[in-house]
Amino acid sequence: MEQILENLSEKLKNANEHEKRNKEYSSISTDEERVKFTMGLIHEHNVQLLMKFEEKSASQSVLYRNEGNKLFTSHNLSLNKTIEMYTKSIAFAPISSKELSIAYANRSAALFTARLYNACLLDIGRALTLNYEQRLRVKLYARRVKCLIMLKKKSDTEVDKAIEEARMWLDKMDMNNPKRSVIEETLTNPEKIVTIETEFVKWEEEKYCPNIHDKNQEIIGASSAVELRYSDEFGKHILATRDIKPGEVLALEECYTSVLIPEKFYTNCSYCLTQTWSLIPCDACVTVLYCNDECKNAAWEEFHDIECKVIGSLVGVGMNNLGLMSLRLAVKALKEAKSFNNLKLLIDLADNAKDPRTNGFTDGKLDDTKYISVYTLARNTEKRSIPDLFGRSLNAVYIVYMLATRSKMFGKVLNNNLENLVNNQFVTFIGGLIMRHQQIIPSNVHSIAEENKIPTDPNERAAALMPFYSLFNHTCDPPVTRVSFGRKMALYAVYPIKKGEQIFDNYGMHYALHPKNYRLSRLYQQFRFVCNCRSCIEDWPTFPNVPSFWVQRLANVNNEKLNYAMVKFSKSTTSWRSELKLKIIPK
Repeated sequence: MEQILENLSEKLKNANEHEKRNKEYSSISTDEERVKFTMGLIHEHNVQLLMKFEEKSASQSVLYRNEGNKLFTSHNLSLNKTIEMYTKSIAFAPISSKELSIAYANRSAALFTARLYNACLLDIGRALTLNYEQRLRVKLYARRVKCLIMLKKKSDTEVDKAIEEARMWLDKMDMNNPKRSVIEETLTNPEKIVTIETEFVKWEEEKYCPNIHDKNQEIIGASSAVELRYSDEFGKHILATRDIKPGEVLALEECYTSVLIPEKFYTNCSYCLTQTWSLIPCDACVTVLYCNDECKNAAWEEFHDIECKVIGSLVGVGMNNLGLMSLRLAVKALKEAKSFNNLKLLIDLADNAKDPRTNGFTDGKLDDTKYISVYTLARNTEKRSIPDLFGRSLNAVYIVYMLATRSKMFGKVLNNNLENLVNNQFVTFIGGLIMRHQQIIPSNVHSIAEENKIPTDPNERAAALMPFYSLFNHTCDPPVTRVSFGRKMALYAVYPIKKGEQIFDNYGMHYALHPKNYRLSRLYQQFRFVCNCRSCIEDWPTFPNVPSFWVQRLANVNNEKLNYAMVKFSKSTTSWRSELKLKIIPK
Protein backbone atom coordinates (compact mmCIF):
# COMPACT_ATOMS: atom_id res chain seq x y z
CA MET A 1 0.00 0.00 0.00
CA GLU A 2 2.92 2.34 0.61
CA GLN A 3 3.94 2.04 -3.03
CA ILE A 4 0.41 2.91 -4.21
CA LEU A 5 0.30 5.92 -1.87
CA GLU A 6 3.74 7.09 -3.05
CA ASN A 7 2.69 6.82 -6.71
CA LEU A 8 -0.46 8.84 -6.10
CA SER A 9 1.38 11.48 -4.04
CA GLU A 10 4.01 11.86 -6.76
CA LYS A 11 1.36 12.42 -9.44
CA LEU A 12 -0.51 14.95 -7.30
CA LYS A 13 2.76 16.76 -6.64
CA ASN A 14 3.65 16.89 -10.32
CA ALA A 15 0.17 18.25 -11.10
CA ASN A 16 0.48 20.78 -8.24
CA GLU A 17 -2.84 19.52 -6.79
CA HIS A 18 -1.89 18.55 -3.22
CA GLU A 19 -3.38 21.57 -1.48
CA LYS A 20 -6.49 21.65 -3.65
CA ARG A 21 -7.28 17.96 -3.16
CA ASN A 22 -6.58 18.21 0.57
CA LYS A 23 -9.19 20.95 0.93
CA GLU A 24 -11.71 19.00 -1.11
CA TYR A 25 -11.17 15.85 0.97
CA SER A 26 -11.38 17.73 4.28
CA SER A 27 -14.86 19.00 3.40
CA ILE A 28 -16.29 15.48 2.97
CA SER A 29 -18.46 14.28 5.88
CA THR A 30 -19.21 10.58 5.19
CA ASP A 31 -17.04 7.53 4.73
CA GLU A 32 -18.77 6.48 1.53
CA GLU A 33 -18.08 9.89 -0.05
CA ARG A 34 -14.45 9.70 1.08
CA VAL A 35 -14.11 6.34 -0.66
CA LYS A 36 -15.75 7.67 -3.84
CA PHE A 37 -13.44 10.69 -3.83
CA THR A 38 -10.34 8.52 -3.34
CA MET A 39 -11.39 6.04 -6.02
CA GLY A 40 -12.04 8.89 -8.44
CA LEU A 41 -8.64 10.39 -7.67
CA ILE A 42 -6.90 7.10 -8.40
CA HIS A 43 -8.79 6.76 -11.67
CA GLU A 44 -8.13 10.36 -12.70
CA HIS A 45 -4.37 10.01 -12.22
CA ASN A 46 -4.20 6.48 -13.60
CA VAL A 47 -2.60 4.97 -10.48
CA GLN A 48 -2.32 1.20 -10.74
CA LEU A 49 -3.73 -0.86 -7.86
CA LEU A 50 -1.01 -3.47 -7.65
CA MET A 51 -1.87 -7.13 -7.19
CA LYS A 52 0.75 -9.24 -5.48
CA PHE A 53 -0.22 -12.60 -4.06
CA GLU A 54 0.94 -16.21 -3.84
CA GLU A 55 -0.97 -19.14 -5.30
CA LYS A 56 -0.83 -22.92 -5.09
CA SER A 57 2.44 -24.06 -6.63
CA ALA A 58 4.00 -27.51 -6.82
CA SER A 59 7.50 -26.04 -6.98
CA GLN A 60 6.91 -23.84 -3.92
CA SER A 61 5.49 -26.82 -2.05
CA VAL A 62 8.65 -28.79 -2.83
CA LEU A 63 10.84 -25.93 -1.57
CA TYR A 64 9.05 -25.86 1.79
CA ARG A 65 9.13 -29.67 1.98
CA ASN A 66 12.88 -29.71 1.38
CA GLU A 67 13.32 -27.08 4.08
CA GLY A 68 11.33 -29.29 6.44
CA ASN A 69 13.50 -32.27 5.51
CA LYS A 70 16.67 -30.32 6.33
CA LEU A 71 15.30 -29.30 9.70
CA PHE A 72 14.11 -32.84 10.47
CA THR A 73 17.55 -34.33 9.85
CA SER A 74 19.58 -31.57 11.51
CA HIS A 75 21.41 -31.99 14.79
CA ASN A 76 19.51 -29.11 16.37
CA LEU A 77 16.06 -30.50 15.67
CA SER A 78 13.20 -28.06 16.16
CA LEU A 79 9.98 -30.03 15.77
CA ASN A 80 7.77 -26.94 15.88
CA LYS A 81 9.64 -25.33 13.00
CA THR A 82 9.91 -28.62 11.09
CA ILE A 83 6.18 -29.24 11.29
CA GLU A 84 5.48 -25.62 10.31
CA MET A 85 7.60 -26.04 7.14
CA TYR A 86 5.74 -29.24 6.21
CA THR A 87 2.44 -27.40 6.85
CA LYS A 88 3.52 -24.66 4.44
CA SER A 89 4.31 -27.38 1.92
CA ILE A 90 0.76 -28.70 2.40
CA ALA A 91 -0.73 -25.18 2.03
CA PHE A 92 1.08 -24.49 -1.26
CA ALA A 93 0.57 -27.94 -2.81
CA PRO A 94 -2.11 -28.02 -5.54
CA ILE A 95 -5.24 -29.84 -4.44
CA SER A 96 -5.12 -33.65 -4.94
CA SER A 97 -1.51 -33.44 -6.16
CA LYS A 98 1.41 -35.78 -5.61
CA GLU A 99 3.14 -32.97 -3.70
CA LEU A 100 0.23 -32.78 -1.26
CA SER A 101 0.38 -36.50 -0.48
CA ILE A 102 4.16 -36.37 0.07
CA ALA A 103 3.84 -33.32 2.34
CA TYR A 104 1.26 -35.10 4.49
CA ALA A 105 3.45 -38.23 4.63
CA ASN A 106 6.54 -36.27 5.65
CA ARG A 107 4.64 -34.32 8.27
CA SER A 108 3.33 -37.59 9.71
CA ALA A 109 6.95 -38.65 10.36
CA ALA A 110 7.62 -35.43 12.28
CA LEU A 111 4.36 -35.81 14.20
CA PHE A 112 5.34 -39.33 15.22
CA THR A 113 8.69 -38.09 16.52
CA ALA A 114 6.84 -35.39 18.44
CA ARG A 115 4.67 -38.12 20.07
CA LEU A 116 1.54 -36.66 18.47
CA TYR A 117 0.22 -40.07 17.51
CA ASN A 118 -3.41 -39.22 16.82
CA ALA A 119 -2.35 -36.31 14.61
CA CYS A 120 0.12 -38.63 12.90
CA LEU A 121 -2.68 -41.10 12.12
CA LEU A 122 -4.71 -38.30 10.55
CA ASP A 123 -1.87 -37.33 8.21
CA ILE A 124 -1.21 -40.96 7.30
CA GLY A 125 -4.86 -41.34 6.31
CA ARG A 126 -4.73 -38.13 4.26
CA ALA A 127 -1.60 -39.20 2.39
CA LEU A 128 -3.04 -42.64 1.60
CA THR A 129 -6.32 -41.13 0.40
CA LEU A 130 -4.33 -38.97 -2.03
CA ASN A 131 -2.72 -42.04 -3.63
CA TYR A 132 0.69 -41.75 -2.06
CA GLU A 133 3.40 -43.55 -4.03
CA GLN A 134 2.76 -47.30 -4.03
CA ARG A 135 6.41 -48.24 -3.52
CA LEU A 136 6.51 -46.19 -0.29
CA ARG A 137 3.03 -46.81 1.10
CA VAL A 138 4.30 -49.59 3.35
CA LYS A 139 6.24 -46.95 5.33
CA LEU A 140 2.98 -45.24 6.20
CA TYR A 141 1.25 -48.49 7.12
CA ALA A 142 4.19 -49.46 9.34
CA ARG A 143 4.05 -46.02 10.99
CA ARG A 144 0.34 -46.56 11.56
CA VAL A 145 1.14 -49.82 13.35
CA LYS A 146 3.62 -48.06 15.61
CA CYS A 147 1.13 -45.26 16.35
CA LEU A 148 -1.56 -47.76 17.37
CA ILE A 149 0.87 -49.55 19.65
CA MET A 150 1.98 -46.24 21.18
CA LEU A 151 -1.67 -45.50 21.84
CA LYS A 152 -1.84 -48.85 23.66
CA LYS A 153 -4.26 -50.48 21.23
CA LYS A 154 -2.02 -53.48 20.52
CA SER A 155 -4.62 -55.91 21.85
CA ASP A 156 -7.18 -54.55 19.42
CA THR A 157 -7.88 -56.13 16.08
CA GLU A 158 -7.09 -52.67 14.69
CA VAL A 159 -3.37 -53.36 15.12
CA ASP A 160 -3.61 -56.75 13.46
CA LYS A 161 -5.50 -55.23 10.56
CA ALA A 162 -2.86 -52.49 10.18
CA ILE A 163 -0.07 -55.12 10.15
CA GLU A 164 -1.94 -57.14 7.54
CA GLU A 165 -2.40 -54.06 5.33
CA ALA A 166 1.27 -53.19 5.68
CA ARG A 167 2.37 -56.68 4.60
CA MET A 168 0.22 -56.35 1.48
CA TRP A 169 2.29 -53.35 0.41
CA LEU A 170 5.70 -54.64 1.46
CA ASP A 171 6.21 -56.36 -1.91
CA LYS A 172 5.84 -52.99 -3.65
CA MET A 173 8.92 -51.68 -1.85
CA ASP A 174 12.32 -51.83 -3.51
CA MET A 175 14.27 -54.84 -2.25
CA ASN A 176 17.39 -52.65 -1.94
CA ASN A 177 15.71 -49.96 0.13
CA PRO A 178 17.73 -49.75 3.40
CA LYS A 179 14.53 -49.23 5.42
CA ARG A 180 12.92 -52.46 4.20
CA SER A 181 14.54 -54.67 6.84
CA VAL A 182 13.51 -52.27 9.62
CA ILE A 183 9.92 -52.31 8.41
CA GLU A 184 9.92 -56.11 8.16
CA GLU A 185 11.17 -56.38 11.74
CA THR A 186 8.53 -53.90 12.89
CA LEU A 187 5.76 -55.96 11.31
CA THR A 188 7.14 -59.24 12.65
CA ASN A 189 7.84 -58.15 16.23
CA PRO A 190 6.07 -54.83 16.72
CA GLU A 191 6.12 -55.03 20.54
CA LYS A 192 9.90 -55.49 20.62
CA ILE A 193 10.86 -52.93 18.03
CA VAL A 194 8.67 -50.15 19.42
CA THR A 195 9.56 -48.41 22.68
CA ILE A 196 6.37 -47.25 24.34
CA GLU A 197 6.40 -43.48 24.83
CA THR A 198 3.47 -41.59 26.29
CA GLU A 199 1.58 -39.48 23.79
CA PHE A 200 2.11 -35.73 24.04
CA VAL A 201 -1.14 -34.30 25.41
CA LYS A 202 -1.98 -30.77 24.34
CA TRP A 203 -3.44 -28.27 26.79
CA GLU A 204 -7.20 -28.11 26.25
CA GLU A 205 -7.94 -24.49 27.01
CA GLU A 206 -11.69 -24.62 26.34
CA LYS A 207 -12.04 -27.47 28.82
CA TYR A 208 -11.49 -24.97 31.65
CA CYS A 209 -13.73 -22.24 30.28
CA PRO A 210 -15.91 -20.82 33.11
CA ASN A 211 -19.68 -20.34 33.10
CA ILE A 212 -21.93 -17.39 33.87
CA HIS A 213 -24.47 -18.47 36.50
CA ASP A 214 -26.38 -15.21 37.07
CA LYS A 215 -27.04 -14.15 33.48
CA ASN A 216 -27.63 -10.55 32.55
CA GLN A 217 -31.08 -10.00 31.04
CA GLU A 218 -29.93 -7.19 28.73
CA ILE A 219 -26.32 -8.07 27.83
CA ILE A 220 -25.91 -11.54 26.36
CA GLY A 221 -22.89 -13.32 27.83
CA ALA A 222 -22.53 -10.99 30.82
CA SER A 223 -23.25 -11.39 34.52
CA SER A 224 -26.11 -9.58 36.25
CA ALA A 225 -23.40 -7.90 38.35
CA VAL A 226 -22.86 -5.36 35.55
CA GLU A 227 -25.03 -2.90 33.67
CA LEU A 228 -24.63 -0.58 30.69
CA ARG A 229 -24.97 3.17 31.24
CA TYR A 230 -24.51 6.26 29.08
CA SER A 231 -23.39 9.81 29.91
CA ASP A 232 -21.95 12.73 27.99
CA GLU A 233 -18.73 12.49 30.01
CA PHE A 234 -18.07 8.74 29.73
CA GLY A 235 -20.18 7.72 26.71
CA LYS A 236 -21.26 4.09 26.99
CA HIS A 237 -19.73 2.60 30.13
CA ILE A 238 -20.21 -0.25 32.61
CA LEU A 239 -21.26 -0.02 36.26
CA ALA A 240 -21.40 -2.61 39.04
CA THR A 241 -24.97 -3.44 40.15
CA ARG A 242 -23.72 -4.93 43.44
CA ASP A 243 -20.51 -5.46 45.38
CA ILE A 244 -18.18 -7.69 43.33
CA LYS A 245 -15.54 -9.94 44.88
CA PRO A 246 -12.14 -10.76 43.35
CA GLY A 247 -12.31 -13.89 41.20
CA GLU A 248 -15.90 -13.40 40.03
CA VAL A 249 -16.58 -13.98 36.32
CA LEU A 250 -18.24 -10.84 34.98
CA ALA A 251 -18.64 -11.95 31.36
CA LEU A 252 -17.87 -14.73 28.90
CA GLU A 253 -18.05 -13.47 25.32
CA GLU A 254 -17.31 -15.06 21.96
CA CYS A 255 -15.75 -12.77 19.37
CA TYR A 256 -17.90 -11.47 16.53
CA THR A 257 -14.95 -12.10 14.27
CA SER A 258 -11.22 -12.65 14.59
CA VAL A 259 -8.13 -12.82 12.40
CA LEU A 260 -4.87 -14.59 13.07
CA ILE A 261 -1.71 -12.53 13.06
CA PRO A 262 0.39 -13.52 10.00
CA GLU A 263 2.98 -15.32 12.17
CA LYS A 264 0.25 -17.81 13.16
CA PHE A 265 -1.12 -18.59 9.67
CA TYR A 266 0.62 -21.98 9.56
CA THR A 267 0.36 -22.97 13.22
CA ASN A 268 -3.23 -22.06 14.19
CA CYS A 269 -6.71 -22.72 12.84
CA SER A 270 -7.97 -19.67 10.98
CA TYR A 271 -11.51 -20.24 12.29
CA CYS A 272 -11.35 -21.41 15.92
CA LEU A 273 -7.79 -20.07 16.50
CA THR A 274 -6.66 -23.34 18.10
CA GLN A 275 -2.95 -24.07 17.84
CA THR A 276 -2.48 -27.45 16.19
CA TRP A 277 0.19 -29.46 14.36
CA SER A 278 -2.09 -31.16 11.82
CA LEU A 279 -3.70 -28.27 9.93
CA ILE A 280 -5.51 -28.81 6.64
CA PRO A 281 -5.48 -26.18 3.86
CA CYS A 282 -8.08 -24.19 2.01
CA ASP A 283 -8.51 -25.82 -1.41
CA ALA A 284 -7.83 -22.55 -3.25
CA CYS A 285 -5.68 -20.07 -1.26
CA VAL A 286 -2.39 -20.51 0.61
CA THR A 287 -2.89 -18.25 3.64
CA VAL A 288 -5.75 -20.02 5.44
CA LEU A 289 -5.65 -23.40 7.18
CA TYR A 290 -7.98 -25.21 9.58
CA CYS A 291 -7.77 -27.78 12.37
CA ASN A 292 -10.50 -29.97 10.82
CA ASP A 293 -13.21 -30.12 8.16
CA GLU A 294 -15.83 -28.71 10.53
CA CYS A 295 -13.92 -25.42 10.94
CA LYS A 296 -13.11 -25.39 7.22
CA ASN A 297 -16.77 -25.72 6.23
CA ALA A 298 -17.98 -23.23 8.86
CA ALA A 299 -15.47 -20.60 7.69
CA TRP A 300 -16.47 -21.12 4.07
CA GLU A 301 -20.13 -20.55 4.90
CA GLU A 302 -19.50 -17.49 7.09
CA PHE A 303 -16.94 -15.53 5.07
CA HIS A 304 -14.19 -17.43 3.30
CA ASP A 305 -16.07 -18.18 0.08
CA ILE A 306 -15.91 -14.42 -0.61
CA GLU A 307 -12.55 -13.50 0.91
CA CYS A 308 -10.66 -16.52 -0.47
CA LYS A 309 -9.65 -14.78 -3.71
CA VAL A 310 -8.96 -11.48 -1.93
CA ILE A 311 -7.04 -12.18 1.26
CA GLY A 312 -3.83 -13.11 -0.55
CA SER A 313 -3.74 -9.73 -2.32
CA LEU A 314 -4.12 -7.89 0.99
CA VAL A 315 -1.29 -9.85 2.57
CA GLY A 316 0.79 -9.33 -0.57
CA VAL A 317 0.64 -5.53 -0.33
CA GLY A 318 1.48 -5.59 3.37
CA MET A 319 -1.93 -5.13 4.96
CA ASN A 320 -2.04 -6.29 8.57
CA ASN A 321 -4.93 -7.28 10.82
CA LEU A 322 -6.58 -3.90 10.20
CA GLY A 323 -7.12 -4.69 6.53
CA LEU A 324 -7.95 -8.36 6.96
CA MET A 325 -10.53 -7.72 9.68
CA SER A 326 -12.19 -4.78 7.90
CA LEU A 327 -12.65 -7.07 4.89
CA ARG A 328 -14.11 -9.90 6.95
CA LEU A 329 -16.50 -7.59 8.80
CA ALA A 330 -17.95 -6.38 5.50
CA VAL A 331 -18.47 -9.93 4.24
CA LYS A 332 -20.10 -11.06 7.49
CA ALA A 333 -22.34 -7.98 7.61
CA LEU A 334 -23.71 -8.62 4.12
CA LYS A 335 -24.24 -12.32 4.78
CA GLU A 336 -26.08 -11.58 8.02
CA ALA A 337 -28.36 -9.03 6.32
CA LYS A 338 -28.80 -11.28 3.23
CA SER A 339 -28.94 -8.32 0.82
CA PHE A 340 -27.46 -4.86 0.25
CA ASN A 341 -30.85 -3.22 0.76
CA ASN A 342 -31.45 -4.99 4.08
CA LEU A 343 -27.99 -3.97 5.27
CA LYS A 344 -28.63 -0.35 4.28
CA LEU A 345 -31.92 -0.39 6.19
CA LEU A 346 -30.22 -1.80 9.29
CA ILE A 347 -27.56 0.92 9.16
CA ASP A 348 -30.10 3.70 8.60
CA LEU A 349 -31.92 2.61 11.76
CA ALA A 350 -28.70 2.77 13.74
CA ASP A 351 -27.69 6.14 12.30
CA ASN A 352 -31.07 7.63 13.27
CA ALA A 353 -31.41 5.98 16.69
CA LYS A 354 -32.61 8.31 19.49
CA ASP A 355 -31.20 6.51 22.53
CA PRO A 356 -27.37 6.40 22.50
CA ARG A 357 -27.31 3.80 25.29
CA THR A 358 -29.26 1.16 23.41
CA ASN A 359 -28.02 2.01 19.92
CA GLY A 360 -26.52 -1.26 18.69
CA PHE A 361 -29.06 -3.45 20.49
CA THR A 362 -31.05 -6.17 18.74
CA ASP A 363 -34.54 -6.95 20.07
CA GLY A 364 -33.80 -5.08 23.30
CA LYS A 365 -30.48 -6.83 23.98
CA LEU A 366 -26.80 -6.19 23.36
CA ASP A 367 -25.86 -9.22 21.29
CA ASP A 368 -22.21 -9.53 20.26
CA THR A 369 -23.15 -11.99 17.51
CA LYS A 370 -24.96 -9.25 15.55
CA TYR A 371 -23.18 -6.87 13.18
CA ILE A 372 -25.01 -3.80 14.46
CA SER A 373 -23.16 -4.15 17.79
CA VAL A 374 -19.93 -3.67 15.82
CA TYR A 375 -21.21 -0.90 13.54
CA THR A 376 -22.12 1.37 16.49
CA LEU A 377 -18.71 1.20 18.21
CA ALA A 378 -16.69 4.41 18.55
CA ARG A 379 -14.43 5.33 15.63
CA ASN A 380 -13.13 8.82 16.62
CA THR A 381 -13.48 10.21 13.08
CA GLU A 382 -13.60 13.83 14.20
CA LYS A 383 -10.30 13.45 16.08
CA ARG A 384 -8.40 12.00 13.13
CA SER A 385 -6.15 14.02 10.85
CA ILE A 386 -6.77 14.29 7.10
CA PRO A 387 -3.71 12.11 6.26
CA ASP A 388 -4.97 9.49 8.72
CA LEU A 389 -8.42 9.40 7.14
CA PHE A 390 -7.07 9.44 3.60
CA GLY A 391 -4.83 6.47 4.34
CA ARG A 392 -7.84 4.53 5.59
CA SER A 393 -9.97 5.47 2.59
CA LEU A 394 -7.13 4.35 0.30
CA ASN A 395 -7.04 0.99 2.10
CA ALA A 396 -10.82 0.72 1.74
CA VAL A 397 -10.62 1.44 -1.99
CA TYR A 398 -8.02 -1.28 -2.47
CA ILE A 399 -10.05 -3.84 -0.50
CA VAL A 400 -13.36 -3.12 -2.24
CA TYR A 401 -11.59 -3.06 -5.62
CA MET A 402 -10.28 -6.57 -4.96
CA LEU A 403 -13.70 -7.71 -3.75
CA ALA A 404 -15.32 -6.36 -6.90
CA THR A 405 -12.79 -7.70 -9.40
CA ARG A 406 -11.81 -11.03 -7.80
CA SER A 407 -14.89 -12.26 -5.91
CA LYS A 408 -18.61 -12.60 -6.56
CA MET A 409 -19.67 -10.47 -3.60
CA PHE A 410 -21.58 -8.17 -5.97
CA GLY A 411 -23.28 -11.03 -7.83
CA LYS A 412 -20.48 -11.56 -10.33
CA VAL A 413 -16.84 -10.64 -10.89
CA LEU A 414 -16.92 -7.01 -12.06
CA ASN A 415 -14.77 -5.31 -14.68
CA ASN A 416 -11.71 -3.55 -13.20
CA ASN A 417 -12.68 -0.17 -14.68
CA LEU A 418 -12.54 2.26 -11.76
CA GLU A 419 -14.90 4.71 -13.46
CA ASN A 420 -17.60 2.03 -13.52
CA LEU A 421 -16.88 0.98 -9.94
CA VAL A 422 -17.11 4.51 -8.54
CA ASN A 423 -20.61 4.75 -10.07
CA ASN A 424 -21.71 1.40 -8.62
CA GLN A 425 -23.77 2.24 -5.52
CA PHE A 426 -23.21 -1.14 -3.88
CA VAL A 427 -19.43 -1.03 -4.39
CA THR A 428 -19.10 2.42 -2.83
CA PHE A 429 -21.55 1.47 -0.06
CA ILE A 430 -19.40 -1.51 0.95
CA GLY A 431 -16.28 0.61 0.51
CA GLY A 432 -17.72 3.12 2.98
CA LEU A 433 -18.40 0.34 5.49
CA ILE A 434 -14.86 -0.96 5.10
CA MET A 435 -13.50 2.52 5.81
CA ARG A 436 -15.72 2.73 8.89
CA HIS A 437 -14.27 -0.60 10.04
CA GLN A 438 -10.77 0.83 9.47
CA GLN A 439 -11.59 3.45 12.12
CA ILE A 440 -13.48 1.15 14.51
CA ILE A 441 -10.82 -1.54 14.74
CA PRO A 442 -7.87 0.44 16.25
CA SER A 443 -10.00 1.66 19.15
CA ASN A 444 -11.91 -1.56 19.82
CA VAL A 445 -9.97 -4.66 18.83
CA HIS A 446 -8.79 -7.08 21.53
CA SER A 447 -5.72 -9.27 21.45
CA ILE A 448 -6.17 -13.02 21.98
CA ALA A 449 -3.07 -14.57 23.50
CA GLU A 450 -1.95 -18.10 24.27
CA GLU A 451 -0.79 -19.31 27.66
CA ASN A 452 2.72 -18.06 28.43
CA LYS A 453 5.03 -18.49 31.38
CA ILE A 454 5.98 -14.82 31.11
CA PRO A 455 2.86 -12.69 31.83
CA THR A 456 4.54 -9.50 30.55
CA ASP A 457 5.34 -11.15 27.20
CA PRO A 458 2.05 -12.67 25.99
CA ASN A 459 2.11 -14.93 22.96
CA GLU A 460 -0.38 -13.12 20.72
CA ARG A 461 -2.19 -15.26 18.18
CA ALA A 462 -5.11 -13.22 16.92
CA ALA A 463 -7.01 -9.95 16.97
CA ALA A 464 -10.72 -10.12 17.83
CA LEU A 465 -13.71 -7.82 18.00
CA MET A 466 -15.89 -8.28 21.08
CA PRO A 467 -18.29 -5.33 21.15
CA PHE A 468 -19.33 -5.61 24.80
CA TYR A 469 -15.72 -5.56 26.03
CA SER A 470 -15.16 -2.42 23.93
CA LEU A 471 -17.65 -0.52 26.11
CA PHE A 472 -15.37 -0.56 29.16
CA ASN A 473 -13.41 2.65 29.65
CA HIS A 474 -9.69 2.58 30.37
CA THR A 475 -7.61 2.81 33.52
CA CYS A 476 -3.89 2.12 33.89
CA ASP A 477 -4.65 0.15 37.09
CA PRO A 478 -7.52 -2.14 36.05
CA PRO A 479 -9.76 -4.00 38.52
CA VAL A 480 -10.44 -6.71 35.92
CA THR A 481 -8.47 -9.03 33.67
CA ARG A 482 -9.32 -10.99 30.52
CA VAL A 483 -8.41 -14.62 29.87
CA SER A 484 -8.71 -16.29 26.45
CA PHE A 485 -10.31 -19.69 25.88
CA GLY A 486 -10.12 -20.22 22.12
CA ARG A 487 -12.62 -17.85 20.46
CA LYS A 488 -14.10 -17.02 23.88
CA MET A 489 -12.78 -14.56 26.42
CA ALA A 490 -13.68 -14.42 30.11
CA LEU A 491 -13.61 -11.23 32.16
CA TYR A 492 -12.61 -11.71 35.81
CA ALA A 493 -12.61 -9.24 38.71
CA VAL A 494 -9.18 -9.04 40.36
CA TYR A 495 -9.97 -6.29 42.92
CA PRO A 496 -13.09 -5.72 45.04
CA ILE A 497 -15.54 -3.46 43.17
CA LYS A 498 -18.23 -1.55 45.04
CA LYS A 499 -21.84 -1.30 43.93
CA GLY A 500 -22.36 1.73 41.68
CA GLU A 501 -18.67 2.04 40.73
CA GLN A 502 -17.69 2.26 37.10
CA ILE A 503 -15.76 -0.84 36.01
CA PHE A 504 -12.66 0.00 34.00
CA ASP A 505 -10.52 -2.25 31.80
CA ASN A 506 -6.98 -1.73 30.50
CA TYR A 507 -6.15 -0.93 26.88
CA GLY A 508 -2.66 -2.42 26.97
CA MET A 509 -0.91 0.40 28.85
CA HIS A 510 -0.44 -0.69 32.48
CA TYR A 511 1.15 1.64 35.01
CA ALA A 512 3.36 -1.15 36.36
CA LEU A 513 4.89 -1.88 32.95
CA HIS A 514 5.00 1.47 31.13
CA PRO A 515 6.00 4.94 32.40
CA LYS A 516 3.37 7.68 32.43
CA ASN A 517 4.55 9.72 29.43
CA TYR A 518 4.77 6.63 27.25
CA ARG A 519 1.26 5.53 28.29
CA LEU A 520 -0.27 8.92 27.61
CA SER A 521 1.37 9.15 24.20
CA ARG A 522 0.35 5.67 23.06
CA LEU A 523 -3.21 5.94 24.40
CA TYR A 524 -3.79 9.24 22.63
CA GLN A 525 -2.21 8.01 19.42
CA GLN A 526 -4.43 4.94 19.20
CA PHE A 527 -7.56 5.80 21.21
CA ARG A 528 -7.64 9.60 21.04
CA PHE A 529 -8.05 10.42 24.73
CA VAL A 530 -5.89 11.72 27.58
CA CYS A 531 -5.93 9.33 30.53
CA ASN A 532 -6.50 10.91 33.96
CA CYS A 533 -6.75 7.77 36.10
CA ARG A 534 -5.25 7.85 39.58
CA SER A 535 -2.01 6.16 38.56
CA CYS A 536 -1.49 8.83 35.89
CA ILE A 537 -2.40 11.76 38.13
CA GLU A 538 -0.08 10.53 40.91
CA ASP A 539 2.54 9.25 38.43
CA TRP A 540 2.96 5.85 40.06
CA PRO A 541 6.32 4.17 39.47
CA THR A 542 6.68 1.13 37.24
CA PHE A 543 7.48 -2.12 39.04
CA PRO A 544 11.26 -1.96 38.40
CA ASN A 545 11.30 1.49 40.03
CA VAL A 546 9.31 0.64 43.16
CA PRO A 547 11.61 1.18 46.20
CA SER A 548 13.03 -1.94 47.75
CA PHE A 549 11.22 -3.60 50.65
CA TRP A 550 14.44 -3.25 52.62
CA VAL A 551 14.94 0.46 51.93
CA GLN A 552 11.94 2.80 51.85
CA ARG A 553 11.70 6.53 52.32
CA LEU A 554 9.27 7.92 54.92
CA ALA A 555 7.64 11.34 55.25
CA ASN A 556 8.50 13.84 58.02
CA VAL A 557 8.40 12.11 61.40
CA ASN A 558 6.93 13.60 64.59
CA ASN A 559 6.97 17.14 63.14
CA GLU A 560 10.78 17.18 63.26
CA LYS A 561 12.45 19.47 60.73
CA LEU A 562 13.61 16.64 58.58
CA ASN A 563 13.22 16.05 54.90
CA TYR A 564 12.63 12.33 55.29
CA ALA A 565 13.84 9.25 57.06
CA MET A 566 15.05 5.99 55.67
CA VAL A 567 13.91 2.73 57.17
CA LYS A 568 16.62 0.09 57.14
CA PHE A 569 16.10 -3.51 58.03
CA SER A 570 19.18 -5.25 59.39
CA LYS A 571 20.19 -8.44 57.61
CA SER A 572 21.55 -9.95 60.84
CA THR A 573 20.11 -13.15 62.24
CA THR A 574 18.57 -11.33 65.19
CA SER A 575 14.93 -10.30 65.18
CA TRP A 576 14.18 -7.63 62.60
CA ARG A 577 11.95 -5.87 65.12
CA SER A 578 14.86 -5.19 67.46
CA GLU A 579 17.07 -4.09 64.58
CA LEU A 580 14.66 -1.56 63.05
CA LYS A 581 16.36 1.85 62.95
CA LEU A 582 15.55 5.29 61.57
CA LYS A 583 18.46 6.88 59.84
CA ILE A 584 18.01 10.64 59.86
CA ILE A 585 19.18 12.34 56.69
CA PRO A 586 19.67 16.10 57.14
CA LYS A 587 18.29 18.58 54.65
